[in-house]
Amino acid sequence: MTKTEYLIIPPLETRELARIFSKFTIGHHSGCWIITTNLNHQGYGRFHFRGRQELSHRFMYALLVHPIPRGKGGDLLVELDHAVCDNPPCCNPLHLKLVTARQNNLRGNSPAATNAKRTHCINGHVLPTTPNRESKGRWRRRCLQCQQEVEARRPPRPYREAKWKLQQAR
Repeated sequence: MTKTEYLIIPPLETRELARIFSKFTIGHHSGCWIITTNLNHQGYGRFHFRGRQELSHRFMYALLVHPIPRGKGGDLLVELDHAVCDNPPCCNPLHLKLVTARQNNLRGNSPAATNAKRTHCINGHVLPTTPNRESKGRWRRRCLQCQQEVEARRPPRPYREAKWKLQQAR
């Protein structure tokens, strides 16, 4: 198991602070610290700091609040979520919250998040809260009442009846 590397910001010189904060504007109504340069394809700001490219919201959180783990994906236990403003270029540490990757994903609008928020099936029946059926190697939530209705409409299967009769005869 590899050791987790943390984003730790050492004490900064005045010129470094001036360079970093010159890249932000402050939203008057929202309180967001918006980075004005170099946005990635997801809308998050980034800049170079001492030879490394850093995401601006992660950098500001590590600088002003607490060191955070580097990297992304399944290796990380926590991620930074824009819990207050939901604005990717915002770097205000008061708008950020450390959450698990699952919490961060479920707060979004992805298909997985949408399905996780559903409480009823398309026929209005209550869905179970936990996965109850395996399908294609993954556990999924299926409506039990709809499954029962499908089974009731399905014509009898002669081979099953014959198999059952054989088992009874033994």
